[in-house]
Amino acid sequence: MTALNSKVYLLVELQRYEEVRGAYKQYEESVRLKEKGYSREDLKAIREKLYGSLRLSPTVLTAEDYLVRMRAFYVLGEIEKSLEAADWVLRRDPTNEEALKSKVNLLAKLGRSAESEILRAKIQKCKR
Repeated sequence: MTALNSKVYLLVELQRYEEVRGAYKQYEESVRLKEKGYSREDLKAIREKLYGSLRLSPTVLTAEDYLVRMRAFYVLGEIEKSLEAADWVLRRDPTNEEALKSKVNLLAKLGRSAESEILRAKIQKCKR
């Protein structure tokens, strides 16, 4: 790949990244406003943006982006994908409290109670 092609590819990635960040910001705002119900169109738009963001290079996404992704996938009922996002955050920041608590709950929702309880115990032990 030539230097120009690399630069063009990076610019396209960054443009998609900005679009995804915009979608994340909209999602975060709706959560902040505590909107209870999502219309089918809202969920479809969130899902499209999230799946579009999966093509982005992980190097352009921040831990906060993955936390938002984790929350959004949870809202969409995609627990496995939500867990993957939590794991991504925890690989980079093993003490991230939101990701740890979410992972405990996500494991339990997936029926992986033993793993959930082990992680919960580790968290409690670290708090002491």
